[in-house]
Amino acid sequence: MSKFGFDKILKNWDKTKEEIAKELLVVTKEYFVKNFKSQNTKDTMNEAWSPLSEQYKKQKSKAGYGNKPTLQRTGKLLSALMNSIKTGSSKWSDCKLVVSNEYGIFHNKGTNKMPRRTFVLHTTLLEKVQIDSIYKQLNKIFK
Repeated sequence: MSKFGFDKILKNWDKTKEEIAKELLVVTKEYFVKNFKSQNTKDTMNEAWSPLSEQYKKQKSKAGYGNKPTLQRTGKLLSALMNSIKTGSSKWSDCKLVVSNEYGIFHNKGTNKMPRRTFVLHTTLLEKVQIDSIYKQLNKIFK
């Protein structure tokens, strides 16, 4: 073993690179869930979602969904977001973040008739969270 401990660093790297992938998936998912639950796109400018139209509020209330938060009628979209880490194999580096919901994209991007309510978006704040997460994991290599 070298005086610098390069062998130990290489051994730690093999373990850490999988941890980095896992941690990035988890912090990214948590960031998107936080956006969804706060009904806000977090970035340098806090972009609150457009309020529901009065017509839609009445329709939602009449259907029995009362005062549930925006985009939370049945819970299917939030559930898809909460369960968005998809494993392709036993390796975390083969995993993906996928929101399996056919109408989530319309809420996220908006349509001609519906305002955009973005909850999945790469922002400067998310990038900072991800970079901090990577540094935290990389520091473990030298311990």
